[in-house]
Amino acid sequence: MENFKYEVLKNNGQGEKMGGKLLEKSALTRVQVIIIAVIIIISIIAVAAYYIFSRAPEEEIRIGVIGPFTGPFSRTGEEMKRASLLAVKQVNEKGGINGKPVKVFFGDDESKPEVGASAAEKLIVRDKVHGIAGSYHSSVTLAVMDVIAEYKIPFVNTLSLSEEIPKKITSNYDKYKYAFHAYINSTGYALSERAFIEYLVQEGIFTPKSKTIAIICEDTDYGRSAGGAFKKFMTEIGWTIVSEEYYPYTVTDFYPSLTKIKTLNPDILYSAGGGAPAITFTKQLKEVNIKALILTESYTIFPEFFAAVGDAGIGIIDFIQTCEATPVGKNFTKAYIQEFNSYPTYTAGCQYDAVMILLDAMEKAHSTDPDKIVQELLKTDYEGFITTRIVFNPRSNEAIFGPGYCVAAACQFQQAGSSFGECMYTVWPVKEREIIKTWE
Repeated sequence: MENFKYEVLKNNGQGEKMGGKLLEKSALTRVQVIIIAVIIIISIIAVAAYYIFSRAPEEEIRIGVIGPFTGPFSRTGEEMKRASLLAVKQVNEKGGINGKPVKVFFGDDESKPEVGASAAEKLIVRDKVHGIAGSYHSSVTLAVMDVIAEYKIPFVNTLSLSEEIPKKITSNYDKYKYAFHAYINSTGYALSERAFIEYLVQEGIFTPKSKTIAIICEDTDYGRSAGGAFKKFMTEIGWTIVSEEYYPYTVTDFYPSLTKIKTLNPDILYSAGGGAPAITFTKQLKEVNIKALILTESYTIFPEFFAAVGDAGIGIIDFIQTCEATPVGKNFTKAYIQEFNSYPTYTAGCQYDAVMILLDAMEKAHSTDPDKIVQELLKTDYEGFITTRIVFNPRSNEAIFGPGYCVAAACQFQQAGSSFGECMYTVWPVKEREIIKTWE
């Protein structure tokens, strides 16, 4: 019996010890449960905070605009900024997008592709934009397209002309389907220019001596694309290229090139570019006095061009859209002058259209979902500043080129002044004035 009692007491003692261990384990488990619960609660709060504070408010439509707001093309960036603000103001005055106000955010690309890509990412990640409109330089646009593809955000561009933009979209449509080019590329421009030259010859306005061309363009994606396309389509109809050069944006002396071109005596001198080099080229061109049809692209894009060149620009035929060529353009020009007390440039009109096309698609989508906006962009049939009608090719997301759609216009510098409106007149396909023959 004693032995039995001893065993019971012994077992009870072990039981108590075991019970103590069980109690200790049970206490640890409760602590772990509390810790896990706290972590879950913190996670829920963090996720909620992200959606509340990090995402764009549902009651607000956010769009981003990328442009060269500082650097050598800051004047272009200023035009883009003004046009964007005007477009957003007009939309908000009419009630916004499906009753929601529109807010615009700006990203400076400094005319550099890598900076433009970073600006696009900041607009998307930091500012939570629902779409982006803008970008001027083709090289910047191509870089931005990769960011757009990564984040799947709708992007509408009008100002870049490189052939590589539609090529990039068609090369991998599923990846780049969020990017749209709402104007013609260098091919469309070159075909328009060729049609214009053929018109001049057929009408007896221009009689070439030897069907020769000298090409001198800026050394950028745009300049090389423009020069290459013009060369391709003109040689197809029997013209000969006697000189082809591409200059850096830092060039200040065109005399060697112009002197060489003068000795070649071409029928046409073609140049695509803009900014300070366009001003320098035009002034030195008059001094060298080359007797040829001077055909340019985008030379008169900067407002300061006109005052800077004076009467040296008279006779140049620039392929660039006039601000008042369409009904929308006339209304836009009037509103722009009233808002900013200055005459708008082609750049401003193009950017205005880009913003309006994007916002129109957002309104019709009744959503900020990128794929729904893309579907509405593909249905675009827009009458804008640039041309009478913008409709996208579903294979390249680029505006369709041709009669009734996008056609580049020929405008001639006909008198000295301080603005596009004072100096430039459309001579083809719409004829505001007769052409001045400075090549004779």
